[in-house]
Amino acid sequence: MLRLLALSSALVLLFALSGCTATSPPPAGETDPVVSCIQACRQARDSGTSLEPGPCLLNPILAAPQWVCDVAHEPRQAVDDLPENQCSAYRRNSTHFVELRPDCSLIRVY
Repeated sequence: MLRLLALSSALVLLFALSGCTATSPPPAGETDPVVSCIQACRQARDSGTSLEPGPCLLNPILAAPQWVCDVAHEPRQAVDDLPENQCSAYRRNSTHFVELRPDCSLIRVY
């Protein structure tokens, strides 16, 4: 019985940990792209820039050039698909993006 309990506990722990995925950290010398994106979003918002159209804020994120920072809506709206509101660097050479809501909260990291 004790053996079965130990095995069950181990399986539950393994199952719980298997869902935990970590994104790889940015290369040395780069800052966290999510932090950079949120900071840029807050600066834009605080300076009076309208974020409702879903603008691209950092194209690319200078401290992490493989990343872009984009504002969008959840659920997506037609304005999010307009080319002028998308980060052109993502279509060209950046491989990751941080997507924020107009209130600067995180939607997703890809």
